[in-house]
Amino acid sequence: MRFHLIRLVLLKREQGDIFDDWEGKLPDRETWLRRVFSREIKFAYRKVQFHYVPDPDPEDGILSGRIGRQRLHKENEPPEAGLKETERLHWLAATVVIDPTHHDDGQKVAMQVLKEIGKPSAVMRALASSLNTTIPPEPYALEAASIIDPATFWKFVEDNEGEITSVTFELFAPNMFGVRTSLDREMHELKENEKAQKVQMTLENEEGLHLNTERTKETAEYTAEGGGSIHAWRSTARRPSG
Repeated sequence: MRFHLIRLVLLKREQGDIFDDWEGKLPDRETWLRRVFSREIKFAYRKVQFHYVPDPDPEDGILSGRIGRQRLHKENEPPEAGLKETERLHWLAATVVIDPTHHDDGQKVAMQVLKEIGKPSAVMRALASSLNTTIPPEPYALEAASIIDPATFWKFVEDNEGEITSVTFELFAPNMFGVRTSLDREMHELKENEKAQKVQMTLENEEGLHLNTERTKETAEYTAEGGGSIHAWRSTARRPSG
């Protein structure tokens, strides 16, 4: 089995009337995740109905379950029926393992890679989106982001020096590692003053960007630590790096 590792970013909501189900108290992230992923969740992805179903007996504090969907399967009738072609609905599911405990870089989920189900990060984002729109709202907004290896980004930068025309960083605020750089401070202020939970920053130059700078290094590191995303395009292929 091959799994894709995804970071779960939990952003506290600011509304004061959303904690009735928790007796007026904000639950910690682990408690909330345990409740959420201990029940069935129905959600849509690419206009198809998906189901998350938890395993009844989690082991050692780790939650597990499956995300599945119905598919139309083509097969043939038995010989006595002339081997005629027929179709029937069947279920296909991918295994999901969730670690809800606290870590310095956030909680994580591993989802089995099955092309018939879809890209794990995209499926988990669809599940998170459904949780974020429930009424009454949940105490946390959930973001699911692929875990980024900054070395992959810098290898792309090295291989395409002078040809990268656009880079977009998606960052979550605030960073869980405290204020260490000017970017940490700026993100903290955006969270406190503008109430921003997510910030998108795009750098563009049709003649090519110079990315080997301290500001870009800080931004890439922040993005990787916080579970954000980096997308870069080059002038020749116009293909995103990740």
